[in-house]
Amino acid sequence: MRKRVLDISCYLGLARVFWLLDSDRWEKTSRGYHCRQALALSFLLFLSLFIFTICFSLHQMILYLSRDLFQSLPLEISFYVLGALLAAWLVLWAAGAASAALGIAPQIPLLSRTAASKRLMLFSVGWTLLLQACLGIIAAGAIHSTQLARAEAAPADVYMLYDDMGYIPQWVFTLGFYRVSLAATDRWGDGAEVKTFDRLSSATEHLLWLLGDGPKTIFTLK
Repeated sequence: MRKRVLDISCYLGLARVFWLLDSDRWEKTSRGYHCRQALALSFLLFLSLFIFTICFSLHQMILYLSRDLFQSLPLEISFYVLGALLAAWLVLWAAGAASAALGIAPQIPLLSRTAASKRLMLFSVGWTLLLQACLGIIAAGAIHSTQLARAEAAPADVYMLYDDMGYIPQWVFTLGFYRVSLAATDRWGDGAEVKTFDRLSSATEHLLWLLGDGPKTIFTLK
C-alpha cells in the first residue's frame, strides 16, 4: 500500500523530488517508471502551454493584419485550443495515476515515448521546478489580492470594474489589479477600501455609488 501511495505521489508533484534525490536508484523500479511518466506529463503540459502561446500570438497578429478575418474567428479560439490540449493531458494524467493506484506499469502511448528521452526528463525536472515556483507565487499573490480588493457592496476609495465573461473567477481580476490595490494601500493607508465588481453587474447600488459618492479612482479591465 505504501509503495502505491508513493507511486501516486509522483503524479501529484513529487516526481521532481524523487528524481533529484536518487534517480539511478529508482531507474528500474515501478517508482522510477511512474516518476518518468509524471515528468513526461510535465513536459507535455509545457508543450501545451507553448502551443497555446503560439496560437494566442497568431490570433493577435491577425487582429492587426486583417480585422475582417479576426472578426470571423471565435474570440476565444486560442482558449478552445488550450482547453482541448488540457483535456487530452488530463486523460493521460488520469491513465498514469490509475496505473500507479493499480500497481501496474503499462506502456501508455505518447507518455512512454516521451519518458524514454533522458534529455526531455532533465528538461522536465527544471520546467517542473519553475512551474511549481510560479504557481506558489501566483497563489500567494491571488490570496493577498483578494484580501485587498473585495467584492462586497460598499462604498470604496477605488473601484475596479471588469467583465468576467460569465466564467472567469474573480481572483483572476483581483490578481490583475494587484498593483492598483498596492498603490491604493500606499496612498490611503491600510484602511483603503478597494472594491471590484463585474462591469455588467445589474446591482443598482454600484451605479449609485459611482454617480453619487464620487470614488477617488476608477480602473477598468476588459
